[in-house]
Amino acid sequence: MNTDHDVDLHIDRGDLDAILRSIETICDRQDWVELARVNNRCRRGHERGHQLWPAAMYGEYRLVLGGTPDLAAQVVVESPGVFAVGPLAEVAAHAHLWDDIEPHLPKGAARNQVAAEAVVRGDVIASDSAELELPGALQGWEPDYDLAEYKPDSIHAPSTALPVRRPIDEVAPGRLRTDDVAEQGLRDLVTPWLSSSEGSCVTVSVVGSAHQAIAALRRGPISAAELEPAQALRLMAWTAASGGAQGRRRGAAAGRAIAWHAVAALAGDPAWPPHPDDIGEWLEELRWWAWDTHDEHRGWRLRLAVEDPQHGVSWAIDAHDHERAAPQGDPSMDS
Repeated sequence: MNTDHDVDLHIDRGDLDAILRSIETICDRQDWVELARVNNRCRRGHERGHQLWPAAMYGEYRLVLGGTPDLAAQVVVESPGVFAVGPLAEVAAHAHLWDDIEPHLPKGAARNQVAAEAVVRGDVIASDSAELELPGALQGWEPDYDLAEYKPDSIHAPSTALPVRRPIDEVAPGRLRTDDVAEQGLRDLVTPWLSSSEGSCVTVSVVGSAHQAIAALRRGPISAAELEPAQALRLMAWTAASGGAQGRRRGAAAGRAIAWHAVAALAGDPAWPPHPDDIGEWLEELRWWAWDTHDEHRGWRLRLAVEDPQHGVSWAIDAHDHERAAPQGDPSMDS
């Protein structure tokens, strides 16, 4: 059994593998105060010429995931968590009830981020408890969002289950039009796929139907299924929360906000923050389609078409990020 003396020797020697094994042992016995001490020593490893930040980052993640609310809150406030498997605020909201962790979070960005993640998980946050851009409670028209499940050594972020997409009749592409605001709103859903990974994204705006927007992007056999508005919002939020194959995950709260912004951009009114009732109305007024081709693809993918029947215009996005092996919760596997 590792002792406190053992882990201190490993830190003094800069033995990263041994430190990580000690962290596992400490977590197994749920000695969270000791883990906090080890994390602090690892963060100061550079004072002895050792690069121990991987151990510190892992230890901090484990402390937020399994530790007591007070220690978890301290990590979220003090650590950027850059190399954690997900945003530490999201990990904290996954592992702790808001009522338990809230007393330990001082006013500021970390508190607001944890609160926003708690809202996505169904908590109701009072307006004087945190500064939030979006409402402190899910709206009646919002879906149950897809949430990440954090484990000691992994994250499981299952994607939205989509209806079966069926072949559609081939149509002529719609006449191209310029709509930079709406197309940027769609591209913002997949920013990490492009900026931090090796993904690609093409968007289009046309005069015509959603099917004509799809035809403007891709020729050949197409399958599609119309989505309920809440399904579409859920899909966009899941996409925006993810980091793709190599990018940093943004978290469910960010996914919710970016999806709301996409709806506002498509409606032509991207002013921020939006009025919740407006988002709900716009979401219902637009028609939403998930679409696909018959080509093989493994990895992260967003193929969405949106139609504004009142104005006779539509948009489509074709975005994907490659993965050598399909990730857990791979959206390309939903059919």
